Amino acid sequence: MFLMLFVVVGLGGMLRYVSQPVLSGFTAGLALLVTINQLPLLLGVQLEQTSSSPELIWVLTRKIGELNMANFAIALMAVVLLTNRVRVANGVARLFGCKSVVARWTAQVSPLMVIAGGAVVVSVGDMN
Repeated sequence: MFLMLFVVVGLGGMLRYVSQPVLSGFTAGLALLVTINQLPLLLGVQLEQTSSSPELIWVLTRKIGELNMANFAIALMAVVLLTNRVRVANGVARLFGCKSVVARWTAQVSPLMVIAGGAVVVSVGDMN
């Protein structure tokens, strides 16, 4: 958000003066924060509002018994497909006898396919 604000305001050129380790740390921290805040939705657990990430993790561990297995299975499958998308695309291309260009294209669009597939499963399974 901070980086996007810099670009919108026209200060994107200033980012070249920020060291790469600082930008990497900022980006990694932001990714961790987003991941932690998405955990209740991925696990299908209803939580009250929490003020911090450690508190969210603590409350989530206390409510792990309320885990929605359908949500968890969909989330786990999406994570597995996204982290192994190149390997899966190559395997599918080999299975159907396609060229490597098809496998590369499939690997590139696989995040969109995972999102669309998840949306279809949720709507067909009436998991709103």
